Amino acid sequence: MIDKLTYCIPYVILAIILFSLYLKEQKKLKYHHDVTGVRVTAFVLLLLFFGLRGHLYTDFVIYYRFYERVSPITEPNDFLNYFEPGFVIYSKILKTISPNYFFWIFINTFIDLFALTFVFRKYCKSTILPFIFFLAFQGVLIESNLIRNMKALDCFFFSIPYLLDRKIWKYMVWNLLGISFHYSAIIFIPMYFILAREIPKIVVWVCLLFANVAYWGNIHFISNLLSALIPNETLMDRVDGYMNMDRGYAFSIGYFERTMTIILFTLLYRKLYAISAATKVFYNCSLLFYLFHILCADIIVFAERFSILFIIGNWVNYSNVISCKYRFKSIVNIGITILVILKIMLSYSQIGAKYQNVLFGVDNFNIRESEVMKEYNRSVRVAK
Repeated sequence: MIDKLTYCIPYVILAIILFSLYLKEQKKLKYHHDVTGVRVTAFVLLLLFFGLRGHLYTDFVIYYRFYERVSPITEPNDFLNYFEPGFVIYSKILKTISPNYFFWIFINTFIDLFALTFVFRKYCKSTILPFIFFLAFQGVLIESNLIRNMKALDCFFFSIPYLLDRKIWKYMVWNLLGISFHYSAIIFIPMYFILAREIPKIVVWVCLLFANVAYWGNIHFISNLLSALIPNETLMDRVDGYMNMDRGYAFSIGYFERTMTIILFTLLYRKLYAISAATKVFYNCSLLFYLFHILCADIIVFAERFSILFIIGNWVNYSNVISCKYRFKSIVNIGITILVILKIMLSYSQIGAKYQNVLFGVDNFNIRESEVMKEYNRSVRVAK
């Protein structure tokens, strides 16, 4: 275990540097000094860290081979039946510029960080602090493994101002573009009618209660619903396959963390709203993140893939909670700090998170694939 914890050291160092830059940012804001320099420094740091990363987690195996084989834009539209067309065309354009996989990763990262900065700068008291929560709460996993999803999320991020201003067509155009990068983005189309609404507290508490009753009552809510709605046996067989990956209904650290998080955001909703009227969007994102985790617990793939589309709510809300004024703030901030430290240490304590940088040399693709997949297969066997 000690050896595995060494994998988290680069991420811990990054978090410490980001926190020092955050303190500097807040000091400058307090005295009304220009904060552009410190924010640009944080952006460049993140770009160098993630944009020049080696092979992280597992899906690099798929994307490396994809980018190696995809042709430039001037050649036939290969892979259109393999990945979503927008993502393929985007990748073919970059392949025309450079065939280097790490160039593709660098541009991907730049776009993602730019989109996140766009959101954090507009709706958070700090532009830097949310990146620490991004680091602690699945951000690196999304950036490294879910490259297509992240591009779809970028489109959603850019559509948020139009969601708040109720400009439906501009909102829809951005998210239709997002669908061309990953089909899961279709969920953002009906969200136009949900995310910008302020949900009454009584409705929120009833939803949370219902979700937990379903969870602890071991009610297979989603699988039962799908069984009723899907007449096709082939599709149902596929759903049954996902159900075989059931993680079970039990108390866990993850369940406790997510439950305490949504309760905290609900109790502090008015304080958060005072910081930004956009809180209603990000609070609703956090609520959906929680509900998808709980109600889809019988199908782990659904729970993880749907909930993660709304995780930006936690990044934004946690950042703004730090800025709120309320009783017991110091105790809550200590709890959040401990949670972030533990999340960073534990989230990056596996072989897939072993950090390498192009500037200092990275493992050969075949070597990295072998060690990562070996560990992945071992963990699957253990889980069974």
